Amino acid sequence: MTTITDINQGLPPRRTDANSAITLARAPFALTVGQVIKATVVNMITQDEALLDIGGRQIQAKTPRTLQPNQVLSLKVGADSPDIILNVQDEAENNPSVSQLMMNYLPKQTSAQNLLALLSRAAANEAPLSALAQAINSLLNNITSLTSLTQTLHHAIQYSGYFFEALLMETEKNGKNSFLKKDFKSQLLSLLGLLEKTPASSLGDEFAEKSFQSPFDAKTPLPYAKSELPLNMLNSNDLKGLLKHEIEGVLARITASQLHQSEQSLHAPLMLALDIPVQYDNELYLIPLVIKEHPSHSGDSSQFSMEFALELERLGSVQAHVGLNGNSLNIQWYTDNPNTLNHLNQEKEIITGLMRHLGLNCEHWDCHLGLKKENDTPHSNHLLDINI
Repeated sequence: MTTITDINQGLPPRRTDANSAITLARAPFALTVGQVIKATVVNMITQDEALLDIGGRQIQAKTPRTLQPNQVLSLKVGADSPDIILNVQDEAENNPSVSQLMMNYLPKQTSAQNLLALLSRAAANEAPLSALAQAINSLLNNITSLTSLTQTLHHAIQYSGYFFEALLMETEKNGKNSFLKKDFKSQLLSLLGLLEKTPASSLGDEFAEKSFQSPFDAKTPLPYAKSELPLNMLNSNDLKGLLKHEIEGVLARITASQLHQSEQSLHAPLMLALDIPVQYDNELYLIPLVIKEHPSHSGDSSQFSMEFALELERLGSVQAHVGLNGNSLNIQWYTDNPNTLNHLNQEKEIITGLMRHLGLNCEHWDCHLGLKKENDTPHSNHLLDINI
């Protein structure tokens, strides 16, 4: 079962030059086909024979080309009998640049909007005790409730899938892996493993969002439109094939965002764009979230901004803008529904009370009719803004 994928997964197969293969009569240790090992050239013995240091052991090898002493080779095991065949990997191919990886992932990436619409239907189509149904239900049960998001936002971000590898490294240190049942990317990888033999269906491309933000767009997020997938017209095989296709697209989106983050300088201000799945009123929604750091030019601590947007069936489209300056909050709401505007004003005391329990003081709470445009600035602009 697939549980963890390498960041290189999905890249075109690397080319191997038949004239660059190195042959060993015996292996320094157990080797398996496909394994990549490092070797250091000690010296050339003859024109077509070299002495290699592999794992601290010196091994004679036949080579079709001249190698330089102290040259480090990346070798991929091409065969393990009767002779050991090691293909020399081109370093540029063995370590693809971030831009090369981006070219692979960006065309495939999509938001989880269609996937969320598929999950419940796919689970209902399976036998309740089947591995696929149980995996889907486990994922659904771990999606954060919108009503508790104020208290659980930290965990919703932490387990959004964008920090899966970091959590995995932490697991290796402390031996605790309970997060695997909560992390969105981890659960998607598990589902993909269960669908390994299912042909992917590109039917979802016909119903993909016509426009959605890139996985590293710093613009003010807009609400995702409701999925238009014709769920009632899909049979069981269509559902599984489409589910696999959408999972692959969402994993590509998360990976593209992670690659973008890896390119950022450690000293650059934080800018993180991600999607948070939430549950509300027995429905699943996707919240685009943008978090930014605003360094202080006066030497004070950085301030942060965060934006998110959401469209609910009964409330319409909603954007929120929260500015954080020390422990002071500036919250701005934007909606296209007058009833929702009144509802938000009525919720002011409840939400600001929750903020006080967290040690935060809400100095400004403003609600606006109409969605926030990209170039709009908050009315109370003496505080830096976090848009939610």
